[in-house]
Amino acid sequence: MRTISKETAMPTVIIVGGGISGLITAIAVSKHVEKVTIIERDKLTEGRLERKGTPQGKHIHAFLRGGLDCMERIAPGTLDAMERSGAKAVDLTDDHLWFQYGHYAPRYKSGVISYSQTRKNVENILLEKAKRIPTIHIENETVVEELLYDKGTNSIIGIKTKKADSGTRKTHSADILVDASGRGSRFPRYIEENTGIELKKETSTKIDVEYASRIYEAYEAEDIDFKGLIVYQSPPDIKKGGVLHTMKDGA
Repeated sequence: MRTISKETAMPTVIIVGGGISGLITAIAVSKHVEKVTIIERDKLTEGRLERKGTPQGKHIHAFLRGGLDCMERIAPGTLDAMERSGAKAVDLTDDHLWFQYGHYAPRYKSGVISYSQTRKNVENILLEKAKRIPTIHIENETVVEELLYDKGTNSIIGIKTKKADSGTRKTHSADILVDASGRGSRFPRYIEENTGIELKKETSTKIDVEYASRIYEAYEAEDIDFKGLIVYQSPPDIKKGGVLHTMKDGA
């Protein structure tokens, strides 16, 4: 990107991807820049709607406490919004039955609180906050087709996009470009195609981990004193594990 000095105007930022990382990044930088544009290939709408880019969105998610604290610092009021939405507050050691290697872990009050909820609930909270910030603009159902490269400064200076419904193409200039489009990002390919720069080849190790989840309707039971049951793998003999956890309807 171009070098931004103290003497230049406040920069503009483009963030590709409107998931959790894209939204929290937009909120974080919005106080320091003139304009933030989020480019999202799906349609971001307030409410708990699934979208194609996050098929796992309706299933349960949890954050480590450090992540929650960072999110709260960047977007104050996020934790209160989670509680109001019906997300379940859980003490990570006291509210779980944790079974591994033939034994249950001891339960005790740690004071380390997390929230049990769906990913779509987290995205909905952050989206609502982002939409209230006047410097943040969201372009829904828009895909990136090309990076704009300035050979003279050896920098990316913007992107070209296309609307999925109308096919309308648009050029966006940016001082800072953030790729928050996830593991399916096309940016490595675009960098090679649009700049001629050959990226380092990646090496990867296949770990063969798969998971599936399902939502069941629970019944009230007075004799259940836990909010989650975690059965961990016990390698090398037991390679399967599972999690059973409560969550509020739709949250």
